[in-house]
Amino acid sequence: MTLHGPLYEFMSYDTEQPDNFIKNDELFKSCSLLKLSDIYKLELSKLMYKASNNLLPSTYDNILMSLSSREAPLTRAAARNEFYQPIASTIESQRRLCYAGPILWKNIDSNLKK
Repeated sequence: MTLHGPLYEFMSYDTEQPDNFIKNDELFKSCSLLKLSDIYKLELSKLMYKASNNLLPSTYDNILMSLSSREAPLTRAAARNEFYQPIASTIESQRRLCYAGPILWKNIDSNLKK
């Protein structure tokens, strides 16, 4: 549940049928709203798109490294324009841009990456 979920639940409460709550996903869809987690994924996807097309400032080069620039022999992953994913042993390190970005980018369909 997102921060604004309880407010929309309250607004959608039906006094005549108190057990008939609208589920959050249905409620956000009917109001044409994105959940906070979806907004985060959208913005991270846009950032990864810019990184894959070299549209970001050079300061991001050390954070989001493509495999093609990191590996000398060209591998299949480097040919698919994937990014280097560091090892993350804690939940905090898995939330970092250098870890979360490559995972999200890897899961996006290749037709949408163009």
